[in-house]
Amino acid sequence: MFVDITKILQTAVLNSSNTMDFENIQTMDPKILHHRVGITHNAFEQVIRETPSLQQEVTDPNTAIAIFLMKLRTGESNERLSNESPYARKENEYCAKCLVQDFVPRHLGLDHISRNEVVAKNLSVPNGLFGNPDAPLQERKAILVIDGTYVYTQKSSNFLFQRKTYSLHKYTNLLKPFLIVCCDGYILDVTGLTQQQHRMPL
Repeated sequence: MFVDITKILQTAVLNSSNTMDFENIQTMDPKILHHRVGITHNAFEQVIRETPSLQQEVTDPNTAIAIFLMKLRTGESNERLSNESPYARKENEYCAKCLVQDFVPRHLGLDHISRNEVVAKNLSVPNGLFGNPDAPLQERKAILVIDGTYVYTQKSSNFLFQRKTYSLHKYTNLLKPFLIVCCDGYILDVTGLTQQQHRMPL
């Protein structure tokens, strides 16, 4: 009986260690990877490829990116994430710095895409209303939607952050990014992430 229990525990330990090996990402089940970090194998490898400075900052870049993405996806504390890696807090700081330095400029901002690519993303209705659809591609107008939106957040255990993000207008915690978007929904840039600054009555 005791031998059977130890075999079951050993099998469980071996299976759990195999499923969470981010350094050998191709061996992970796609469903488990998507559940934990929120992206596919190909997207994960693209993030690693396009963040070369992370290779110099941390010893296990795949694990560092995975922990950072898990924190973004789940909002779990660094203490809980330290079960995956003992250096969760430090690795998250390195990941954020490296992603902003390498990855973000390739995928966000007005310089990461050409004008012709923006024009190609025009839809027929906005193009008919605001553009010149009969003109050649180089002469067509680039149509953008520029608007603020709400990003709702959970209540934070950090009182100051919770107070700053609470909206008396919406009666909940939220942030307000200002988005520059193509007609088909492709986000070109995000600026002006603001917190709610309404004074709450004391």
